[in-house]
Amino acid sequence: RVQAGPSWAKPLLDLGLAGKLRRIVQREQIDAVIAHNYEALLAGLLAGVRPLLYHAHNAMQDELPYYFKQRRWAIRAGAWLDAAFPRRADHCIVPHQRLAAYLESRGVAASRLSVLPPPVALSDFTEPYYGADPVDIVYTGNLDRYQNLPLLYEAMARLHATEPGLRLHIATHQRRVSVPARPWIAVAHLEDFAAMQAFLARDAVVALPRVSWSGYPVKLLNALAAGRAVVACQGAAHGLEDGVNALVCPDNDVDAFARAMLRLCRNSDLRQRLGGSARARIEAAHSFDAVGEALETVIRRVL
Repeated sequence: RVQAGPSWAKPLLDLGLAGKLRRIVQREQIDAVIAHNYEALLAGLLAGVRPLLYHAHNAMQDELPYYFKQRRWAIRAGAWLDAAFPRRADHCIVPHQRLAAYLESRGVAASRLSVLPPPVALSDFTEPYYGADPVDIVYTGNLDRYQNLPLLYEAMARLHATEPGLRLHIATHQRRVSVPARPWIAVAHLEDFAAMQAFLARDAVVALPRVSWSGYPVKLLNALAAGRAVVACQGAAHGLEDGVNALVCPDNDVDAFARAMLRLCRNSDLRQRLGGSARARIEAAHSFDAVGEALETVIRRVL
């Protein structure tokens, strides 16, 4: 199985990755290696390849505790990892300023940090459609613990008490899922990216209950590109402005999250306004051309 988080098999796979990387770099004329996320960074350091650019997608101090019951131990271990390894790369690329500030506090020099937001192709998504009120609520992506889905389930339960017609649609690539057995929760399996595009083509409210702050949720970018109205918690609301291109709630505030979802479900004009601003945000800050040019500039500077 391919899944997020630690497993006993991954260290062996990482050793294989390091060996493969070293052989390729020795055989080919490689100018630089970009290591996506932690395990690739460790493999690159183990292989001894240079220059090595670490493309960070998370902070271990933030994410690692979600996979262990002993959270204090995991927080300390994650903080040690964040202090020990990113600073050993020749340069670090991060998706947002908050992660840049955190890695700087863990020993990465500011001159070796660049903020590049994840790119999204707006053309991959059709022009958004907005229909009659009310609409359903959707969640897309994996169901790992750091997604904070219990918040969404509790908010939906409170909404269902007053709006029994509302439903939560969960669309995921995972085949084995565990969700509460409720008549108002429906699960759809997405075979590929095209299925996700079609799922987001419907008029709906997209819920992002995640509070883990260090990553940049791809599900958020897809929803914005599709012109969907989003309700998000502050911790993961990168690039969002409350009332401008989404509705942003305090972390883990069930009542606020439920109120925001209901407000959007009942107001197609608001969904359309936020959805239009969301697509404008994607076009302005997340285009492949702009991010690609910025990445090339970083690579050339490191070389």
